[in-house]
Amino acid sequence: AVQKALQPDHPNYYEAISDLRAARWLIDHRPETTWQKTMDEDEAVRQIDAALNRMKQASIDDGKNPNEHVPVDERPKQLDRLKEAIEFLNKASQGISREEDNAFAGGLRNQALGNIRASIAAVNKALTPVHPNYLTALSDLRAARWLIDHRPETTWQKTQDEDEAVRQIDAAMNRIKQASIDDGKNTNEHPPVDERPKQMDRLKEAIDYLNKASGDINKEEDNAYAGGLRNLALGDIRAATNAVNKALIPVHPNYLQALSDLRAARWLIDHHTMDWKQNQDEMEAVRQIDGAINEIKKAAIDDGKNINDHPPVDEKADRHGRLGKALEFLRKANADISKEEDNAGAQGLRNRASGLINQAIGSTEKAMRQ
Repeated sequence: AVQKALQPDHPNYYEAISDLRAARWLIDHRPETTWQKTMDEDEAVRQIDAALNRMKQASIDDGKNPNEHVPVDERPKQLDRLKEAIEFLNKASQGISREEDNAFAGGLRNQALGNIRASIAAVNKALTPVHPNYLTALSDLRAARWLIDHRPETTWQKTQDEDEAVRQIDAAMNRIKQASIDDGKNTNEHPPVDERPKQMDRLKEAIDYLNKASGDINKEEDNAYAGGLRNLALGDIRAATNAVNKALIPVHPNYLQALSDLRAARWLIDHHTMDWKQNQDEMEAVRQIDGAINEIKKAAIDDGKNINDHPPVDEKADRHGRLGKALEFLRKANADISKEEDNAGAQGLRNRASGLINQAIGSTEKAMRQ
């Protein structure tokens, strides 16, 4: 009843509410199926809702829901709808600026005006054309991601470096989205790529796309990339390129052979006949073998096989025979990874793996003596 009583005295406020809801509708509802909502449009809607809430706090409310608006020209194009929304927002701002009254005590009127201005600023930002280079960069990043993360070769086991490259690509795409630049496509929606069957060829092509993406967003700075987001995205892309380059370094086959030998030794020690009770030295040998395998995997060297996937072994029934055979595999594995140092074994990973294998040899020899 009080609201109805106020309405004839202050029609500007009620007209402003109507204009705000019209602007909200134009921004939040889109007939274009290809129109993907941007972060700036989300922000404009939040600010409109905040302005409407300020007015309700001042007991100014016509009781209608947010989607009940005056007739608007349902323009099909996103930019036309946003421009019309700004007209309604400007009208709403003028409406509640015309006079101060007790209903807007406590600064609510000025706060509502601030929300409307913030909404106008967000819509204007949404109207600012995004440089096509950024959208091209997103497309290039998705192509690179696809080439790294999807593999037609059934024998291609993903390495830690490839996982790291995908993480860095995702980080770069998120930086671009934080800058309100988004083409609305999902991660796997990429331009046509040459679906090369070989892992190395796919990784090399992925680097081409990453270099293109870096070149795309490096061409110019703009307001959308305020706050250093552009430089952070460039850093992510460089990190992804470095990870792919690391994945391209050929892994020496001796390391893969060592993994196979270690799994064979592990099987011989850890699996045995029913009357054979595993002792502490054997359990320690298994732990040390697992440690050596993990050190090799830390160097991004992995054949993707599970711990029990080993080459054929002589399944001797007696403990001494099995442990003796396990020692042969352990010594082979140590010889395999000791043949040469390469980049994948940097930072002492090779030496730590070798140390653990030597410990496993010692534990196995001790178990044999018992």
